[in-house]
Amino acid sequence: MALRHQVMNHLNAEDPGQFGKMMDVLRWLSPQIVPHLVAWLHLQRPLSSSLRPKVELMRRLSDSARVRLAAKTALGDKGYATVGRVEELAKLRAALLRDVQAAPAAEKKVLLRYRDQVREKLLQLGKQSEGHVLYAVKRALRH
Repeated sequence: MALRHQVMNHLNAEDPGQFGKMMDVLRWLSPQIVPHLVAWLHLQRPLSSSLRPKVELMRRLSDSARVRLAAKTALGDKGYATVGRVEELAKLRAALLRDVQAAPAAEKKVLLRYRDQVREKLLQLGKQSEGHVLYAVKRALRH
């Protein structure tokens, strides 16, 4: 758990440093860190210019299809609210709940925190949106 925490902190650091070596650590931690990486990738969108090289490496080098797909989607995000973005966040929220149920006790709090952050992101999208997107946000928050 402490190593996972250090890895996640390194992802948020501005300096990419030796991120290629970090990918080796991510591969080693793969089954335990996948839900964290997927949530982190969804919550960082739209990506800052300093994160794009890291996410590109994840897209190319990750062993996890979930991480590769989340990275690809993050790289293609234009930064505006769409029904598709709302549906992605709703699916992530549901997936995090499943991950919480299967996670060891020490991981549950962290995954629930990510789930709360996804809810906050949905609320933000709801405040910025109208029409179909607002309806999708309201529907996503009901579940």
